Amino acid sequence: MRKIISLLLLTLLSFKSNGQIQFQGAKEYGRLYNITFDPTTENTLYALSIGNHLMVSHDKGQEWQVLYSFPNSIVMLKDLKYRTDHSLTFIVDGTADEDGVYYYNLSTESIEQQFIAPIPSNSYRDWISSYSIYEGDSNIALVHQSFMDQSFNAFSKVYYTIDGGSTWQEIYYNVNYDGVHPNNVAIAPNNPNKLYVARGAGPNSTQGGLLISDDSGNNWREKMADITFNPITFHPVNADIMWMGTAIGDESQNEALYKSLDGGENWEEVNINWTAASLDCINFITYNPNNHDNIIVLEENEISISEDAGNTWTNYVYPENEPETYTFGFNASFNPFSSNEVFITADWYPMFSFDGGANLDIFPVPFHKNSMVGLAPGLESHLYYSLQDGIVHRDFTANQTESHYISPIDIFSLSNPTRYFVDPITFGRIYSFSDTFSGAFLEVSNNHGASRELLYQTFFDDVRALSPNPNSQDVVWVSMRDAGLFSFDFSNLNQIIETPIQTPGNGIVYEIYFSPFQNNEVWISINNSLYRSLDGGSVWEVRDNSLTLGTDEIVYDITQNPNNTDEYIAASSNGIYKTINGGDVWEKVYTASNIQKVAYSPISTGQLVASIYSSDVTVAQIIYSVDNGEEWQAVPLENIVHSLSFSMDYFFDQDAVDVYLATNDLGVIKLNVALDQLDSPEYTTSNEIIIYPNPTNDEINVQAGDHTIKELVLYNNLGGEVNRYSVIKRISLSNLQKGIYYLKITTEKGIYIKRVIKD
Repeated sequence: MRKIISLLLLTLLSFKSNGQIQFQGAKEYGRLYNITFDPTTENTLYALSIGNHLMVSHDKGQEWQVLYSFPNSIVMLKDLKYRTDHSLTFIVDGTADEDGVYYYNLSTESIEQQFIAPIPSNSYRDWISSYSIYEGDSNIALVHQSFMDQSFNAFSKVYYTIDGGSTWQEIYYNVNYDGVHPNNVAIAPNNPNKLYVARGAGPNSTQGGLLISDDSGNNWREKMADITFNPITFHPVNADIMWMGTAIGDESQNEALYKSLDGGENWEEVNINWTAASLDCINFITYNPNNHDNIIVLEENEISISEDAGNTWTNYVYPENEPETYTFGFNASFNPFSSNEVFITADWYPMFSFDGGANLDIFPVPFHKNSMVGLAPGLESHLYYSLQDGIVHRDFTANQTESHYISPIDIFSLSNPTRYFVDPITFGRIYSFSDTFSGAFLEVSNNHGASRELLYQTFFDDVRALSPNPNSQDVVWVSMRDAGLFSFDFSNLNQIIETPIQTPGNGIVYEIYFSPFQNNEVWISINNSLYRSLDGGSVWEVRDNSLTLGTDEIVYDITQNPNNTDEYIAASSNGIYKTINGGDVWEKVYTASNIQKVAYSPISTGQLVASIYSSDVTVAQIIYSVDNGEEWQAVPLENIVHSLSFSMDYFFDQDAVDVYLATNDLGVIKLNVALDQLDSPEYTTSNEIIIYPNPTNDEINVQAGDHTIKELVLYNNLGGEVNRYSVIKRISLSNLQKGIYYLKITTEKGIYIKRVIKD
């Protein structure tokens, strides 16, 4: 049985962004979906990222903030719709427990409803393909669910609810209709019992047709059989006027736009001369709210516009599969305060038009998928990040951005994406590793990635660790997954000196650390073991006494205290370890999975930062210590807006650190974390509510800023109430079991949720 997340717990886990992150990616190559104007507030836009974030702009897209983050970072939000009750609805896709339709109230800034359809008994993976929520009552919804069984056979069902999803009525199952799958569903704007199902293809000869029900899906009648349909659009004022467009069909089907004047009982084909293309499908139809005679239709490679209520049309034809122009638009939103402005969501980039869709330009936003981020050594003004198999260099001082080796966004490659490594010693030096069908290439660039020189060529291998030798700036050690550990001397690029390094054990070298304080001292980790050499790698000694790592666990990172060269910190797959005697004995100082990076502040004594990267079992998180790693505190997940991240870098300042994260959908984001004290983080403002210490084994303090606390309620991680407190600012958790709790804080300004960890 599917686990249904209660609305309370969902609210506890989700939040409005507090605005502290900064978007650092350039606006070239950015992507946003379903950009939608707010009809009540001028210049306000809503949009979906390509991941788990709902975005908002208050200046017509010049600057954006995260309005809401779904707490599970692996999901994707889809099909954003604005409702007249000043709410937004969208699909959550990507996780079995949480797939559904969600209702976000813009006034309360919270999820107030969720529609999770029942799981069919033969479902291996299910998702929501389309939905409709009745404008007059948000408890009435129609949800179109698609699913596969374990043999990857495809199925579809449509469910109807009148009580907000508490109970569901199955009203369509494709198995009972000759296998034909729906493409879209709709509830009539003026009648909650009148339902529409626009159908597509199926495994048999039968396809298409529009089904209409006047009794909430108990009985159906079919219109326009054998024609596949997708979009269904109603006139903004007169629901009897309807439009439908054909979907992808077989060769016998003609692409067409249809209009009905009687709620779908009778239809006539609209006279539009469509151009032939690969798919020949209509994706979206909408009215201009300023002028209901103005209608726009988005087709695969055409935009058709009418200025006279659909009597005549003008077609704008674009080349197929050119991402820099219009390609496969699937959403359009007119500016209600300026009649000719319209945003169009295309398959690749968001588009904007000043003339009602006749001419389009890419609308630049800084949101894209990044897998690597790095800073030039000692400089925050030079940022590097990977993008579409290439690398972007941003020079903030010169206000310049350069992109190198960027692949077209519509190119799909079976090769692994190129990986990049920023040299932490030599300014402007970037290493890259490309694994292609013609071979795998390790290369070096000395001009910020603009050009590359070959260091090493192999086949079907991978780089697991790379570290330049601080004693010789043109020597780099590289650990290959299969070939082993090598030293490359490229002081003469025409004669690379390749030297295999004999390692003391079998396995993969995951970390290479050269001490900057002792010549020829180098550490390596081989799986779960640590070794040190004091002669540059000729002789190795085991230095992992007291490391409690399992055979399948890994040491990912090692670093040395710049103020005490006998102290080292190691980040691993099960926690952080510390030694104060050069590795004679290690002590575990923090327990968590998948900690892959750790660093001491080179400026302030005792301050450290570490990073947990996203994985199947972990979420990206930043942790820090101000006492040489004895105690650690986690930055709340909401401060990085629950981002999916596999790479981070740090720039330390006095009592603070800027953490840069490469994210799956927001590009590069930056968060400033104060490191001056453990209990009261300064990355929240004085007007916000802070709880500390967190984690705790006894008490927590509630710092309310300028809020007046009315009530405190503590919930467990299942949403059950644990305790209710009067207006106090210190709470004891001593009688509670270890685990995660949520504190609901009610003030005169609203309700706030804080996660509490009892350890």
